[in-house]
Amino acid sequence: MLPLVLTTLLFAQTSEKPMLDDLLEKGVVIPGGPKVRLPRPIAGTDPTPEERNKLVKWLVDNKAGRRDQVLEKDERARYYYKSKSYEGKQPYHVITVAFIAYGTMERLEKGKLLEELVRSKEDKGAKKATELTDDQLKVRKIVRNPSLKERYGVIDVNIDDMVRITGVMRSQTFKGKGQLTSSSLLDDRFLDDKVYPNRSRKLTLAKGNLIEGPALPYSGFGGYARVTELADPAGALFVEMIFLYHEPKEWFRGRGLLEPKLKIGIDDKIIEFRRALLTKPKTRP
Repeated sequence: MLPLVLTTLLFAQTSEKPMLDDLLEKGVVIPGGPKVRLPRPIAGTDPTPEERNKLVKWLVDNKAGRRDQVLEKDERARYYYKSKSYEGKQPYHVITVAFIAYGTMERLEKGKLLEELVRSKEDKGAKKATELTDDQLKVRKIVRNPSLKERYGVIDVNIDDMVRITGVMRSQTFKGKGQLTSSSLLDDRFLDDKVYPNRSRKLTLAKGNLIEGPALPYSGFGGYARVTELADPAGALFVEMIFLYHEPKEWFRGRGLLEPKLKIGIDDKIIEFRRALLTKPKTRP
């Protein structure tokens, strides 16, 4: 789910991408259910100029809108959104989002705008995210891959006052020619961690106050985001996000109430992302 990725998509250059490969080839384990492989990226790794030009056609062919609508520089330009929900012993959802934005890769990196894109409104009042140190990982017999510059971020996220998720996300990011790709996975090694366990809590509103339900073990989230620079039109970037999240029946009895809320949040964040990408970063005096 988008809010869970809020602090994990930082940019570090590397030629390896094993987490992304795992998401695509091995999949995300749904507790009590299947191992689900994520859809492959719409834009291939380091695509040719011809392949980059076909990305706009992909949006048009997949009914995101007419060519002029998806290429419009307006912050409300049309975009692609698809949600697939799967019922069963433990339901899960796969979300795909793709759109065109305008700006530079340099602005994207310096402003950490991809991180802001996947930050939910509810996160703005949250505590500053913590990244686990090598010493903290060593105690847990986890060794950070130095060639990947992995991050282990502690998350505490309120999703639309419906669910609170806490735990540790592992992330990896790699940089290609005119392309950035970041992948994230809620790390099951922290499922029963004594300090940062992966947990979900259902939230209910009573007399103006949020009441937390019992903390339950939570797993079954993974996703990635990729930004690809286009050759034409000038300054255009193809942005895609694909992620999967498990929705325990304890949340909403399998009724899938969270996904429509995410759609509204995604619409708002695309607008904010496009606007920020065209704005010069603030400089300190």
